[in-house]
Amino acid sequence: MLFNSIDFAIFLSIIFILYWFVTNKNLRLQNLLIVISSYIFYGWWDWRFLSLILFSTIIDYFIGIKLSKQEYQTKRKILLWTSIFVNLGFLGFFKYYNFFLDNFITAFSFFGTEINANSLNIILPVGIRHFQKALKPLYLQGFYCIFIVTKTPKMTYNVKKRGFQK
Repeated sequence: MLFNSIDFAIFLSIIFILYWFVTNKNLRLQNLLIVISSYIFYGWWDWRFLSLILFSTIIDYFIGIKLSKQEYQTKRKILLWTSIFVNLGFLGFFKYYNFFLDNFITAFSFFGTEINANSLNIILPVGIRHFQKALKPLYLQGFYCIFIVTKTPKMTYNVKKRGFQK
C-alpha cells in the first residue's frame, strides 16, 4: 500500500474515524488501534517481514518496561544498549549484508580464491528503517537521562562547593 494510493486513503479514513470517534478517547484503545493498524499497513506491503517488526516491537516494549522499573544505572545502560543493538542489527543486516558479501568475494578473487556464497535476494524492509528512525529520539533522550543522572551529583557538589547554592 503506497501513501499516494486510493487504498491508503481509505485505510487512513477508517483508522482516523475509529481513532477519534469509536474509541471514545480511551488512550489504551487508541494505542492498541495504532499498533494494530501499523502492523496491517506494514503487512500489506509484504507479510513475510511482519515478524521482524513484531520481534523488534516486543523486544523494545519489554526493555522499556524493565527500564522504567530498573534503578541501577549499569543495568539500565545494558538494557538500552540491548535495544539499540537489536534494532541496528536488523537494519545493518538487511542493508549491508549483500554489500559486505560482494566485497568479501571480490577481495578474495584477487588472490585467485573463488568463493561461492549466496546473497540475499530481498530488499530492505521499508518499515524497519522508519521504525528505527522513530526510536532515535528515544535513544537520544535515554542518553541525555543517563548523562544527567551520572553527572548531576558532581555538578551539584561543585555548585555547593563554590557557594552558588543556598
